[in-house]
Amino acid sequence: AYVCSYAPMIVVKLTKSQRETLAKDSVVNTMYYSPRTEYVEQMAVSLPLINANYTRDTLRYTGSGGKVGIVERGIPSTIDIPLNTVIVDYYPDDAEYSEHAQAVAEIIASNKAPLRGIAPDVDMYCAQAFDDIEFIQGVEWLITKGVSVINISGALDATGYYGEYDRWADHIAHNHSVHLVIAAGNETVNSSGGVVTSTGLAYNVITVGAINDGGTATNLSDEVLCTFSSYIE
Repeated sequence: AYVCSYAPMIVVKLTKSQRETLAKDSVVNTMYYSPRTEYVEQMAVSLPLINANYTRDTLRYTGSGGKVGIVERGIPSTIDIPLNTVIVDYYPDDAEYSEHAQAVAEIIASNKAPLRGIAPDVDMYCAQAFDDIEFIQGVEWLITKGVSVINISGALDATGYYGEYDRWADHIAHNHSVHLVIAAGNETVNSSGGVVTSTGLAYNVITVGAINDGGTATNLSDEVLCTFSSYIE
């Protein structure tokens, strides 16, 4: 189904007898069984406050010259989004506009006052994915474009165990110096409970949960874990 370009992994569709034969091949290091899964969004609630003013406005880390990618179920609008750069999109089939992709892109790179993004001068690359293979293809396409920071708002499964996609993410991050920022999961959206979803279980990625900031940017005593945020005890 897909041969990975940036990790030693091949996604294949096999019969039971083919799996048994391949498992005996000395060339194969590890095999995982993974039913075809849908790529789902996980960030149901946008954070009401992003305290990035100091690095952006005082230190002047605006992302100039950098490339940031996002993987979403759909792509943002290249017309409506208030960015300071041209969006480069990747979608294997027909492109679908996504309000979530729009929101994520604006949080990262909006250059429209008063809601300026964290890094308004980055070059934005967007990949559309609706299943596991499109997800892998999208991430690897971003790497071919020289993107070194990739935000992933979705998940591939919620088993709670380190699996094939976590291993793939570790290889990508460790061997290609790509920083993957991945949502921990929303239990109210995908019924994962407290289970952190893949690829957020990888060791070399940044997995992000959600907090309720109490409406303040400086008072840390009122910040608590959001009830919908997945986590590892």
